[in-house]
Amino acid sequence: MKEITELIGFLGDLGHYWNIYVELCKGNPVLAIGIAIPIVIFLTYVAFTQILGIAKKIKSWYSSRTGKLVIVLVVILASLGSLSIVIVIRESMAPIPKLQGPALVIGKFAVLNWEYDSQDKGSRLFYEVQSAEDQQFGRDLFVEPNLAQGKLTLINRNINGPRFWRVRAVQPPTNEDPSGKLKPKPVSRWSNVIQVSQFENTYERILRTKRVNVYTSDSFNQGFFAFMSGGQPSGFDIELAKLIVERLPKRMGVTFSIEPHIKSVAWGDLLETPGKGDADLIIASITKRPEREEIFGIVFSQPYYRTSLSLIFRVGTEVNEIRDAIKGRRIGVQDKTTSEFIAHELKKEYSGKDQLTVRMFGQDAEAIDRLQGAHPELDYVIADTPFAKASQIITRSNNTNVLEYKEFQTADFPKGISKDRFEEPYAIAVRSGESKLLGLINEILIELGPKELPALEIKMTRAYMDAVGKR
Repeated sequence: MKEITELIGFLGDLGHYWNIYVELCKGNPVLAIGIAIPIVIFLTYVAFTQILGIAKKIKSWYSSRTGKLVIVLVVILASLGSLSIVIVIRESMAPIPKLQGPALVIGKFAVLNWEYDSQDKGSRLFYEVQSAEDQQFGRDLFVEPNLAQGKLTLINRNINGPRFWRVRAVQPPTNEDPSGKLKPKPVSRWSNVIQVSQFENTYERILRTKRVNVYTSDSFNQGFFAFMSGGQPSGFDIELAKLIVERLPKRMGVTFSIEPHIKSVAWGDLLETPGKGDADLIIASITKRPEREEIFGIVFSQPYYRTSLSLIFRVGTEVNEIRDAIKGRRIGVQDKTTSEFIAHELKKEYSGKDQLTVRMFGQDAEAIDRLQGAHPELDYVIADTPFAKASQIITRSNNTNVLEYKEFQTADFPKGISKDRFEEPYAIAVRSGESKLLGLINEILIELGPKELPALEIKMTRAYMDAVGKR
């Protein structure tokens, strides 16, 4: 062990000195040549004397029968060794399929594809696909029954879990082996190994993984619905999700517990996470709208909370009628929300000096910040009423309100929009087609509705007031 360590150290020193010599060649080639000449002379002398020594030994061996036999044996072994080296080098340099595939597939079959640059352009190639439970392909090895004729294959069965995959180029079988089975002839080595997780639906994934992927918005200044408490996300939405997950096992007919795995993402990305297979359910005071279901491939539960929109403004601003107050004013809204939709619909009804200026923000809190200060950038903010209340509370200074709000009435909404736009029903969303999971969520919401949801609202309101220090 000591000798190996010393050898490694010696080779490292050689590499260091070689780098120094390369730099010397660049900067002072004459000196570099002067250094190289005696080194080359010495190495040539050593090599020459070694060759003479070997030649003398071969001559002495050749004088006897045994020596000749040794020479022949050495030549044979050297030839075989050289042949093996060439074969290994050729195999290592030969192209292999480059396998690609999705890391996760929900609700559909997995498609694997690969690239392969064959050296044999004349013959038609097929591809053998294998999968297993482990990366070494030692557990539950499965060979796809049909050889792939192109550079992709459809795994047309539900796996309901993760598996490792590999592929290799083969020629179709022509002869039978002793067992009577036809076997293809490998043309390439096995490809790189990839892992693909496929589930029939999110309901099945929950059963197999014993957890629910709950996604919510990363905006934690949403009043009692979402706030930070002790450095941790909290609020009505998160606690409701935990209650639902806690009651799922009984509804699913299993005895094991299921854990919530809560992840926060930007509001602009949240609605697409169920369709991508990332989220099993999403909850973040999301207004239930049919166009959202169509655009994002999601379906909403029954509402768990109903509210309205409000206009937020600085204390001292005179607001009698919302439509009159906002004429020619600067209005802030959160991007991709019902507030943004209403603001833009209202904007269509004004022109000239009364035209509205609508600015979008990633979060309501950003708009509220622009509404305050010595030189405010906004005159009003439109937001859901619970968030308007939260903004008033959190900006309060010395028990004095800095902001006020006024709820939208029927006459304040844009003309021509449907009446269902007059309220904001919050609901949970799952991937479209998840009728079984959605049914269980609705059952639990109905069960919670009469007593537990109002009690949870009171509890989270108090927790929010404590968290912002306003109780």
